[in-house]
Amino acid sequence: MSLLLVLRMKGEINRRSAVEEALKRLNLPFKFSATLVQDDRTTMGMLRASATALSWCKVDRELLLKLIRNRARVAGYRPLSEDSLKPSGLDFGTLADKLLSGEVAWSRVDGVKPFFRLAPPRGGFPRPSNRSYGSGGLLAENPELPKLVERMI
Repeated sequence: MSLLLVLRMKGEINRRSAVEEALKRLNLPFKFSATLVQDDRTTMGMLRASATALSWCKVDRELLLKLIRNRARVAGYRPLSEDSLKPSGLDFGTLADKLLSGEVAWSRVDGVKPFFRLAPPRGGFPRPSNRSYGSGGLLAENPELPKLVERMI
């Protein structure tokens, strides 16, 4: 299994209730929020069902470290720091390694918000954000998503 980065690209207007439920279960409450999930059968079903609002890709260690360092938040919307991870005996590098190996789920890390709030991409979107990747857009499974997320961090 691998780790997937899932990014919510669309807002709340005109969404089917099944898609809203999937977004809620994936911990994606807002437009431009992202989360980390394991690549398993159940998750892929939710991603495909809500592909009209999401974009996802496999995440590498560098991007994961940037996300954790710059956009991870704890209660009170304060940035995650090495000090807040010390009680669990982790630092940013070991947390990233454990997430990638599947030992820890992002939604189960103590005291950390289960999603990342991202900004709109600097320089705009490179493709239309209302079509799937196969049709020339950004939605659904998108191998170019890491470059876009780098501009959103």
